[in-house]
Amino acid sequence: MKTIRWPRDFAFNCAVTLLVIWLVLHALGWRESVSVLSGTLPAGWNREAAAGCAFSYLLAYFGVVLVAPALLLSALFRWLIVRFKP
Repeated sequence: MKTIRWPRDFAFNCAVTLLVIWLVLHALGWRESVSVLSGTLPAGWNREAAAGCAFSYLLAYFGVVLVAPALLLSALFRWLIVRFKP
């Protein structure tokens, strides 16, 4: 009996990379900098650093929320096609 392995193709790797990047930025506390969007600066941040961190964090967040699920679904469908191909 063959063992079923999760697909380790490009789409899957990209989705995992996006998730890891977001987790690192979240662990660094860059989520606080998103308050720049409402016009308030986090305590101890200057405007330029907060704007740069907010942009990076939002880009990573939208990558995890919007792009990563599509990549995971495409990797899953590819795996199903390869696995159950007659």
